[in-house]
Amino acid sequence: TYWHGQLDVVPIMLLISSLCMVSWQRYKTAGILIALAVSSKFSMIIAIPLILIYINHRKGFSQEMFNFCFIALLGLIILIAPYIYSAGFKIMVLSTPEIQRLYSVYIPYGISLKVYVVPIIYLLTLYLIWRLLKWTSLRIITMI
Repeated sequence: TYWHGQLDVVPIMLLISSLCMVSWQRYKTAGILIALAVSSKFSMIIAIPLILIYINHRKGFSQEMFNFCFIALLGLIILIAPYIYSAGFKIMVLSTPEIQRLYSVYIPYGISLKVYVVPIIYLLTLYLIWRLLKWTSLRIITMI
């Protein structure tokens, strides 16, 4: 690892571990690991829809999907909820320059309306991934 990237090693390891657990059909463990990954680095949250699409293509909406969602949501509530009302959390997690850059690219629509480009591209990408017919564990890892 290099000096500035050493802080990203733990969240990425937790994310990849969660992906491995999903591919091994251990959904409760995967939910715990993804909750830990998101709580250690908030940008890992963009992987959750990809994992949900992967489970949906593999098993459909079943007990496994419910187990993953419930455990991940419960883990996020336990790990993040105590800090939500903290001013430091709002500044250091929700008001970072990276988050602000998401909203810097927009198309003006009328006098006071804006169409934000990055969220639309992300949603379009999720839709295209959802439309894929065959999935493998390797595909989801390379997409993230």
